[in-house]
Amino acid sequence: MTSKSEVAAPIAVTVAKACELSGFGPTSIWAFLKEGRLEAVRVPGVRRTLITYASLARLLAPLSDVPQPGRLKFRTIFADASMSWRAKVMR
Repeated sequence: MTSKSEVAAPIAVTVAKACELSGFGPTSIWAFLKEGRLEAVRVPGVRRTLITYASLARLLAPLSDVPQPGRLKFRTIFADASMSWRAKVMR
C-alpha cells in the first residue's frame, strides 16, 4: 500500500491540469508551448495536447536553479546605461 506522498509524478498533463498546477492561464501555457519553454506530447490519433511534467517543473523552478544569462546581461547593460546617464546629469 502506498501513501499519497509516495505517488510518482505523472509523465504528462493536460493543458487544463498544467494551468491548475502552475497558476498560469491557458493562453500563457499555449504561448510557452509555442516559444518552446514547455514540451508538448501528441498521441497519434488522439486530439489532445499533453505537456511533459518535467518541462512544467523546469518552467516553475526557482530562478536560482536556472541560469538566465540574457536577464543578467540586460541588467548589467541597463545599470551601465543608467550610471552613465547619471554621470552626464551631474556634470
